[in-house]
Amino acid sequence: NKGLAGYTAADFADAILGTGTREKKLEVMTQRVSDAGTLITTGLFNWNATKKTQLITYKGEVTYTVDLSGLDASDISFDEEEKVITMTIPHAVQGEIHIPSDQIQFGDVDRGMLAFGDIKATPEQVSKVQTEAAAKMQERLDEDNVIAEADRFAVLSVWEVYSPIVKSVSRDCSLEVKFRE
Repeated sequence: NKGLAGYTAADFADAILGTGTREKKLEVMTQRVSDAGTLITTGLFNWNATKKTQLITYKGEVTYTVDLSGLDASDISFDEEEKVITMTIPHAVQGEIHIPSDQIQFGDVDRGMLAFGDIKATPEQVSKVQTEAAAKMQERLDEDNVIAEADRFAVLSVWEVYSPIVKSVSRDCSLEVKFRE
């Protein structure tokens, strides 16, 4: 409310549900990741004395899944001699990096000698910093080859789900999980 100057309001319409889809994805790993970005505003003549900076820390997570919806009979083979059932699955897939709003931490404002007040950032500026932080998080995930760890967990998770089923049919059989070529 800005008094006589008016007010700003948001009007939300009723929420509308879209169509749902049935998924057959197995979550195999969740990776936490964080990054920090700096919001900078400059004052008169871009002097350092009028500059304000604020560190914003983003904490997010990303989930890796294996889509089992495409499995069919050709993905399962049985070696009768060795009594090994081999199941071929797709590689793990990374989901979107999720940064919950309650996991964004705003640091103290660092002000130049002639800078006063807090940083007044527009939603667009905050969104830009968050987008840059998510891009840096993705770079870090790629550098650390986290997808390889997700693939390892994919094999273990699928084995843990299906091995008891194989053992319930025949105690002599074992399950081996591999990736599609």
